Order: sequence, then structure tokens, then C-alpha cells
Amino acid sequence: MMNKIKMLWVTNTIGYGGAERQVLIMGHALHELNYSIDVLYYDDKGSEFLPHFENSSINLIYIDKSKCGNIKFIKKVTELIKKNNYDIVHAFGGGTANIYGRLPALIARTPVVIGAMLGKKHFTYTKMKWVNSVINIFTKNWTINNTDLEPILKKDLHFLRKQKIWLIHNGFDDHNKVDYQINKQTYYDSLKKHKFVVTAIGRITPVKNQKMFLEAAKEILKTNDNVEFWLVGKGELVKSFNEWIENEGLDHKVKLLGYRDDIDIALSRSDIFVQTSNTEGSPNTIAEALRAKRPVVSTRSTSMNEFIVEGVNGYVTDVGNKDQLVDRINILLNKGKSELHEMGEKSLEMFNHSFLIDHVLKEFDDMYKHLLKLKSKGVVHEQYIKNN
Repeated sequence: MMNKIKMLWVTNTIGYGGAERQVLIMGHALHELNYSIDVLYYDDKGSEFLPHFENSSINLIYIDKSKCGNIKFIKKVTELIKKNNYDIVHAFGGGTANIYGRLPALIARTPVVIGAMLGKKHFTYTKMKWVNSVINIFTKNWTINNTDLEPILKKDLHFLRKQKIWLIHNGFDDHNKVDYQINKQTYYDSLKKHKFVVTAIGRITPVKNQKMFLEAAKEILKTNDNVEFWLVGKGELVKSFNEWIENEGLDHKVKLLGYRDDIDIALSRSDIFVQTSNTEGSPNTIAEALRAKRPVVSTRSTSMNEFIVEGVNGYVTDVGNKDQLVDRINILLNKGKSELHEMGEKSLEMFNHSFLIDHVLKEFDDMYKHLLKLKSKGVVHEQYIKNN
């Protein structure tokens, strides 16, 4: 039996964001493909997602960075990497993980070291740009999950070459493997009854701009009484949103449902999915809405080419443009059931093309084994590509 490839993924936290869910989904899939995966995190905020790892094949390791400071933390991670003799260290969570994962891995002489960019604003601060650029002198491998991120990564950081940046999509289980509980009476069924439902899902924070979702709901409800708006998630703006909904007298039509771990069921009981973010990397919730066969209306928060074909399975609006958002939602509200069903089928086709777990698993496996092969041969990346 072949030895497993030993891998350490480094992420900031195991909260409830898209990166953490990808850690769980893809980590389990790679384990089945002969990888042994440890996940290091160093901030315990937002621990709602931790229970999902209890019966998984992934080994979680927590080192509290706040208690030991940066230098001591880097030493601890270096010792961890040396002790476990990892083949690959991947800063899977992006952000600060690119420093706290890649630097110790280089010190520990890990064969393959990889950074990750999952959002447009990972390198906002000058210090982050400078430190990561210096690290790039010694290791240049990076992953992105959306084509929009490559030019931003190359603009923000120095010592990068095109061949070092790998596009790795977010991966999800097949539609037929998801338990949508279609034949059961769920919380969402009692909430929906016979109304048309427009749903948004995500952290309730300024960057997600869900206030525009609420304002669009207010505008639409002036002329359409048979529609409800659900906002699923938690975050810093929940209190102010609840106050706004109450002050506007919309609490019977606009529902804040809080943090939920059954969003697939929520999507299956919705009729339209809406995403209003100012900026995104590769939004998991849109991919999951496609998988649930929902038409989507989204801001142009990142490249939408792999998510939405205009007028075929949804619509794309300008960031921050409430009037466009209202208009596109109204277009869908005025369509018949058969047309919405057809758009939903097109959504599933889009999902299957780019986000099906088997495709993404091959992307990961090909990249990891390619880089390990290069390291074992002692050849540089450019030479290998040129000769193969």
C-alpha cells in the first residue's frame, strides 16, 4: 500500500466562512485519494463550524497565536512541521495564513510550499505585501479560486510568474448526493407556505452589502405582496438590520433567519438566490444555489463567467446598484414556473461544469503531485512545462 502524502493546511480560523467549508469538503475528498491532512488554525473566533469536523478524517490542530506572539508562534509552527515531516504545506485559508504557514514551512524545509488568494483584499496592508513578496523569493507557488484574482495577486505581490499561479475551483458534492428533504416538512416549509421567496445567504457584514438586499425588498414589496425575503447568516450588522426592518414595518415580509447549518434546504425552498457583495473571491453560496437549481441575481463582485450566463440562468448587476437589483429580481418574479424551472436546470449545468467535486479533486491532485514530482527531480517549474 502506498504511503499517504502528508499535508498541512493552514487557515486563520474554523469559523463559518467559505474557506472553512472548503477545508472540510475537499479535505475529506483528498483523504480518500491517499492524502493525510492536518489543518492548523490559530484564532478560535466563530467556532460554530467546529462540530462538523468531529467525525471527519481531518485532524485539527489549534495554536493560540494571541497568547504567544508572532515570533514564538512561527517557532511553534516550525517545530510542528518538522515533527510531522509534511510533504506539502498549503496556506489554504489565504490572508495571514500565507505568512504563518509559508514562512515556518520554508524554515522547516518542507518540499512543497503553497500560498492561497481567496479574496481581492487579502493584501491590503503594506506589511502583508512586503512580507509575502519576500517569501516569494524562496517559494512562488500560489492557488486562486477565481480568474479575477490572478491580476490582483500579481499586482499586489512581487517575484511572481504566471506558471506559479494555479486555478483551483471550490468543490462541492453532486446535486443528487444532497439531502434537500424534499418529501419532509421542514422549518422552511412552515415559513414559506405558498409565497414566492427571494433568499440571500452570508455573513452579515458591510462587505456583503446586504443592506441593499433589504432596500430592494422594501421597493419590490410596494408592488408585490406575494413575496418574502429571507436573509440567512450572522454578523456585526444583525442588530441594526433588525431595527431597520422593524422601523420600516417589514418584519412580516423580511426575515433574518440567523446562522443556519442547513442552507441547502433553505435554497431548495427558495425561488431566487441573490448575492449583493461589494467584493468576493469565489462565492460558495452562489455555487450551492446553482446546485440547488435556483436562478441567481448577483452583483459583479468578482468574475461571474463561471456562475451566470446573462438571461439564461440569472442576471449580473453593478456593485452597489439597487435599481438594477430591483429590476432584475422583478424580471424573475414576472416569469412563469416553467421558465424559472428551465433557468434552474441551466444553473445546475453551470455548477456541474466547474464546481463538481470530482473535477476539483483532480485539480488539487494534479497540482500537488506535479509539484512533488518537480521537487523530487530537482528541476525548476519553467523547464518542466517547456519539456512536457
